[in-house]
Amino acid sequence: GTDAERLSLADLKGKVVLLDFWATWCAPCIQLAGTRLRRLHARYGSQGGFVLVSVGSPRRRETPEKQAALAEDQGWAWTKVFDEAGTINESYGVRALPTLVLIDAEGKLVTLGAGHDVIAEVEAYLAERFGPLVPPPEAPHDEALDGGIPQPTDDE
Repeated sequence: GTDAERLSLADLKGKVVLLDFWATWCAPCIQLAGTRLRRLHARYGSQGGFVLVSVGSPRRRETPEKQAALAEDQGWAWTKVFDEAGTINESYGVRALPTLVLIDAEGKLVTLGAGHDVIAEVEAYLAERFGPLVPPPEAPHDEALDGGIPQPTDDE
């Protein structure tokens, strides 16, 4: 019983879905997940309209246990499935890792490609749909608002 059996794209219809095809032996996958995918999940994951799913590749004697352990160790809180039979990888023609597949709320393919090539496009699409990835900077700090309390300096 892998998560893949329970995860059907039909269940995700009405949501924007980002599939991240990865493996524990793939350093660029871990780098992408640990930086930009983590940021996307932190920013958009709680909005309800966006789902990030990391799809584990079964190649090179990979196991769901290895993947779960690494993801837990890295603190990746999003959905993960292990594609034991390789059928999800096959249906998207995944040849190299990481591969990202972005699917819109109507279930149509937005983009599919090598993770590091398409991540900027994915970020732009999500920003357009759900708001900027980085919240706008706060107004410049006005010392007058501190009520004139002297702030400690480095040489004290």
